[in-house]
Amino acid sequence: MIICVIRKLGNGIQPLADRITTAVLQLIQSAGKTSTVLEDAFLVVGSLASALETQFSPYITAFLPYLYPALKAHEETQLCTVAVGIIGDISRALGDQSASYAGPFMTVLLENLQSEVLNRNVKIVILSCFGDIALAIGPGFEPYLETTMNVLRQAGGVQPNPLDYDLVDYVSQLREGILEAYTGIVTGLKNTEKVQLLMAHAPSILQLVQMCLADEERTESVVKLCYGLIGDLADSFPGGQLKQLFLQPWVVSELKARHRMTPDVKKTMRWAREMVKKATQ
Repeated sequence: MIICVIRKLGNGIQPLADRITTAVLQLIQSAGKTSTVLEDAFLVVGSLASALETQFSPYITAFLPYLYPALKAHEETQLCTVAVGIIGDISRALGDQSASYAGPFMTVLLENLQSEVLNRNVKIVILSCFGDIALAIGPGFEPYLETTMNVLRQAGGVQPNPLDYDLVDYVSQLREGILEAYTGIVTGLKNTEKVQLLMAHAPSILQLVQMCLADEERTESVVKLCYGLIGDLADSFPGGQLKQLFLQPWVVSELKARHRMTPDVKKTMRWAREMVKKATQ
């Protein structure tokens, strides 16, 4: 109920933010380890962050001591998923002001990826969250770039057994999470002095894009992410630095594709084609 009110009022919730935060913190304290109560409380916090944007910053320090234990509750799949989502909400809300929290956030997220206990679906959400952090802090993501790109490249190499339908579905979602992460990273560094850092990683990014587009079971959202990523990379290097990569036969043929697609995907593909044209002149 309160989440609906926050979403409806947007920034207009500001006068009530103190009272809502106090009530939510009391609820979290009294919940102990009752994960369903904690999940609901965190979802309210996430909605508040999205509504208040940079005005949410005064409330973060009071909330973080409760967020970290939830992130480390590896056996509580839903709670951990919600907690990771909150990191994304906070990063998007604060933009580059979230840079001071990025270090601790990245540390705990990378630790979670190494957990043997954590549900693999939570790990997909974590990969996507890397994109939220990178997009928010832009060039400030440089200290975490190499590690993140290594993780994404390794995850992108996972191949499903076509007869294991659960694994096929998981790998599809995994790839979507990786593409979202790459999109956030590329967009965050685009038009900044740190954009050159992407050059070394462009081949592995496009390798994953090629694999995703060649998959007959690919989803529409994956196709759109792939075209968007090609366009973002080309837009990042309009001076021809990645010309040879964009002139690969598979890129050329994909951007001339005639297969059926929704208007939204087609629009993204046309934009990508324009960006590649500029980047290969």
